[in-house]
Amino acid sequence: MQRPRITLLALLALGSFACKSDEPAAGDSSDKPGAAKPGATPGDDAAADAATKKIVSIQAGALSTCALIEDGTVRCWGANIEGQLGVGKEAADFLESYTPVEVVGVSGAKKLWSTASYSWGGGHSDGYTDTSCAQKEDGSVQCWGHNGLVFGDGEYKNQASPMANAALANLVEYAAASGHACGVWPDKTAKCWGSNAFGVGGVGSDDSDIKTPTAVKDFTDAADVGCGQNHCCGMKADGGVSCWGYASSGQLGNGTSTKTNVPVPVTGLADATQLAVATNTNCALKKDGSVVCWGQDFGNTPGPVEGATDITQLDAQGFVCGVKADKTVVCWGPNSYGQLGDGTQDDRKKKAAPVKGLTGAVQVAVGVHHACALLEDNSVKCWGKNGRGQLGDGSLDDRLEPVVAAQVGAEKLTPQADGERPTALPTDGKVAELTGVPEGCPSKVELVATVAGKPFPFVVRNIEAKWAWQNLGYAVEFSNYDKDEKNQWSMPRGGQARIKFGLEKWVIENGDDGKEKVVQKQADMAEPYVTDYTASYRATNAAGIYDNHKQRFFNKGQITLSHLDDSWVCGEIDLSHDKEGNSLKGKFAAAIPAKPE
Repeated sequence: MQRPRITLLALLALGSFACKSDEPAAGDSSDKPGAAKPGATPGDDAAADAATKKIVSIQAGALSTCALIEDGTVRCWGANIEGQLGVGKEAADFLESYTPVEVVGVSGAKKLWSTASYSWGGGHSDGYTDTSCAQKEDGSVQCWGHNGLVFGDGEYKNQASPMANAALANLVEYAAASGHACGVWPDKTAKCWGSNAFGVGGVGSDDSDIKTPTAVKDFTDAADVGCGQNHCCGMKADGGVSCWGYASSGQLGNGTSTKTNVPVPVTGLADATQLAVATNTNCALKKDGSVVCWGQDFGNTPGPVEGATDITQLDAQGFVCGVKADKTVVCWGPNSYGQLGDGTQDDRKKKAAPVKGLTGAVQVAVGVHHACALLEDNSVKCWGKNGRGQLGDGSLDDRLEPVVAAQVGAEKLTPQADGERPTALPTDGKVAELTGVPEGCPSKVELVATVAGKPFPFVVRNIEAKWAWQNLGYAVEFSNYDKDEKNQWSMPRGGQARIKFGLEKWVIENGDDGKEKVVQKQADMAEPYVTDYTASYRATNAAGIYDNHKQRFFNKGQITLSHLDDSWVCGEIDLSHDKEGNSLKGKFAAAIPAKPE
């Protein structure tokens, strides 16, 4: 017996709930008081902001950067698709900001952690997303941005405003990565939580998610932790380091490539003073100021980094940087976006490259594809990828050398004007027009959308269909902006919107053992695809109808197919949300690509 339960994979990703202007504002803020010039170079006045608030520390994620101010407030800039700027859920605030904004509701902060997380389906951001947490002097912690279990609260819900988090109270150190996180507590206990794939939780099992912070097995006297893509490492107070989780690149450092769900000591490392964990590479600062690394590009035991000497501070995420005793900065690793800051895009796998023209550094913060340095004159300079304004120089241009991040320590922040906020909507009036469509299918897709009860103008500019998992279904995507050919995961901004739904069927069948099981089937025209979240099977972050903030953008309605063959799919969309006031209606058509071998 087969009882159908048809579910729909769909995404309505909005850069904003209202269009602000027709043109992007890539660096048009140079005339504003305290703003850095978009073309700023290392020779420009680094203290152009006339900063008057002391910056305590800076932190870099994937698409955003944050700074802790001495008065206990926090300022962030860059992307905000998952609320990583911490400014709340007002519609316009989901736009990124090229200059700092103050995180709402954080005061008295004494510590700040910002980390990148990997978004496997690209459903959150440009393949990555960000999490930030601030700690007050009383030990209480507030977090905002991407959650996905890394807040330690057992939830997946993202937070656009800082949320008090009792599970992380009294943290000493914190690290998060692709859905997993670890921390150190005052009793020198290391705990991990979140995803436990490949034993990355270090708790002695490969079981599924760890909902609350759980002690790492047989690891005591912890001083620091760091997490990469599928592994984590911990440093002990005596300078020893152990790692656990995935090991295909030798990232456990124990001479093997065998994964483990319990800590294993890194071979020959006993005098570490700092730990820096990147995607699949780990590095440790030794007492003599030298650095050793293991994992990708280094092998399965620690090896030296040429040029990384006299290092006083180390940081890593997508690559590695260190501050030297003379207050210059060196970096090594991949360099496709200029993230090493040496004026080139040449990778430096095992040799540290000096960041060009940078002096007076007291701290370096490394993100996935960009880095920033806090300088002794209380200014901040950044370099590398800048597609979301995470460099803070008022532009969206990648920088191969450091540029000034404007206003970070300014007494009063000057916000971006509405006309300067990013929308990047094309103005040439182009509309996607299909040729060779079957009879009865539209050659132009016209969709009518409302968001929170208000009309959302949506002119379909691009249409694309891609085969999905196991090639049993495919995702059909419509957007009102030009596709970023360099980044398949890029998300909308401003007035941009992307509407995506998958056509695959899930049914319940009786297995050989007589028990019901869920089975995926190919798309067909037998009956409409309906929304049903009380009974749906894959209503998770990677599936279901949702946007990046509310998870489920629609909760009723259907998609009906009117034509389906090997080359074309056509149909009609009628989706809505009975409480949120969201809806999407219209007829569609899309060419189906050849099925992958």
